[in-house]
Amino acid sequence: MIRFKPHQSINIISDFLPDNPIIVEVGAFKGTDSIKMAKKWPKGLIHAFEPVPELYQLLEEKSKPYHNIKTYKIALDNKTGTSLMYLSEKKISPGKFPRPILF
Repeated sequence: MIRFKPHQSINIISDFLPDNPIIVEVGAFKGTDSIKMAKKWPKGLIHAFEPVPELYQLLEEKSKPYHNIKTYKIALDNKTGTSLMYLSEKKISPGKFPRPILF
């Protein structure tokens, strides 16, 4: 198994992708990785998904200068509908869960 630090992932996968990849980033958070990928592959297209409204707003704002980032304020699942999503503002102890938010 290969282990690497999160900031190394783009460099590792770049050897396996063409100059114009189509990338799906699920849980794009604030857009940091989406922007790195947009810069790394200016001919590519990044589909960035972030369902949390506050985070999506930051993602959308930060990604505006990049024509190759498309943002989506939804979560991905294997079915259509609404679901409970558990969010936490801080680390949760094992066995404890944050309160659910309906999306």
